Amino acid sequence: MNFGFSVEERNGVRVIRLWGELDLATADKLTEGLSNLDGSAVLDLSELTFIDSSGISALVHQYNRRGGLVLIGPRPNVARVLRIAGLEDWVRRLQPTGIPDEAPRPVAGKPAVSG
Repeated sequence: MNFGFSVEERNGVRVIRLWGELDLATADKLTEGLSNLDGSAVLDLSELTFIDSSGISALVHQYNRRGGLVLIGPRPNVARVLRIAGLEDWVRRLQPTGIPDEAPRPVAGKPAVSG
């Protein structure tokens, strides 16, 4: 399956929507595609169907680069991988507007992981 992403603003919050499979073959596409975007962001994972360790590494890279990252809407299989990787604290609940309950910010007390 292909991978893609789009960047949009929702109520003043930058939301990056991912879809498809984020894996060894596609992780560089995310890293390169977001290299010119600075500041906090929310990653909408609701259409991401698969993620492997290379995808996790790409998310960690974004976390470290931005000083934090908020993930929303992962499917159960993606949420399981995030939990196994220790990234479950990055996942936030959604408000009806599609924006997380909290503004994007680093998770307090959660050290950045290099990957």
